[in-house]
Amino acid sequence: MSQAIQIITNVFDLVIMYGAAGFGWILYIIIPSAVSALLTIIGQRRIARFRGRQRELISKWGKDVAARPEQENLSEKINSPVDPPTSANSKTALNNA
Repeated sequence: MSQAIQIITNVFDLVIMYGAAGFGWILYIIIPSAVSALLTIIGQRRIARFRGRQRELISKWGKDVAARPEQENLSEKINSPVDPPTSANSKTALNNA
């Protein structure tokens, strides 16, 4: 017990303890911002690389590669019912009837 009191009353030990705690709080506050900035930079570099690749494809294949499909046609294709496949025998049976 006397050893614990001696450590707590020693100013140098207190400075070390509070300094380490303060350093931990600084890391806790700074690390999320640093990681966010790093991920933003990585994302921007990926976008730049993809745009460069897109320019290469446009120069090779033409501007139709970069064209987006119309949303109306796409939604019509998704929402339209699909006819069930029929076999050749059922078609001939229906034609003969």
